[in-house]
This record gives sequence, structure tokens and C-alpha cells, in this order.
Amino acid sequence: MPTLRVEGVEVVLGGRRVLDGVSFDIAPGEFTGLIGSNGAGKTTLLRVILGLQRAAAGRVEVAGSTSARAVRQVGYVPQKMALDPDVPVRARDLIGLGLYGHRFGLPLPSRRRRNAVDEMLEAVGAERFADARVGT
Repeated sequence: MPTLRVEGVEVVLGGRRVLDGVSFDIAPGEFTGLIGSNGAGKTTLLRVILGLQRAAAGRVEVAGSTSARAVRQVGYVPQKMALDPDVPVRARDLIGLGLYGHRFGLPLPSRRRRNAVDEMLEAVGAERFADARVGT
């Protein structure tokens, strides 16, 4: 079963079809890049996958489920974020918010959560950025 399955996704914005029959699978453990020119629909596709944009047709499955609960298991860091430069946010804090921030606000630190963040950093080879400030 793929971690992510996108089947026949179509999106129409302002009367213009911006996605037309997009289909692909991402297998467990697979890293995938989304590449395209400006206006190609990359952000729109990500918004559909995250449940932030409604598709006119098609479906998105996360771990075999189309439920909103399954979609909440997808971690996402937007390309641009409004971060107050006076609030110190480290890379590990941002990852923690991605993992646990949807549950009643800011997550309380625990050994289990710190370990999960460390595993995410290690998975993408970003351990050296763990304590780097974001947005500066």
C-alpha cells in the first residue's frame, strides 16, 4: 500500500483548470520532489493533498485512507511563513509543531516527542540544523 496515492486529481480555479488528471503513488520510505515552473500547480497540488483545497475530481489517500484524520498525519512546512524575528524558533521546534502542533496548541516537551523530532532530523540528514534559528 502506498503512503500517498493521488488519483485523477483535477482542480479548477477561477474557471481555469490548473490541475488535470494528476495521478501518482509514493511508496513507504520514498522521497519525492515536486518540480515545475511557476504557475504549474505545485502549491495547489500540495494544498489538495493537505485537505486545504477541494479538488473538482479525483481522490487522495494517505496510508490507504481518504479521511481527514489520515491527512492530519502528513507533516508540512510551508515555503514561506510569517515568523516574528523576536520569537526564537529553532528547527527542532518547527518540526515538533509539524508533528504535534495540531493537538491543542503548542506541544509540551516530553522524551517521546524529543526522540520523534530527533528521528525526523536524522531521517533527512539535518541533525546539524536542529538548534539553528529559523527565519533569521
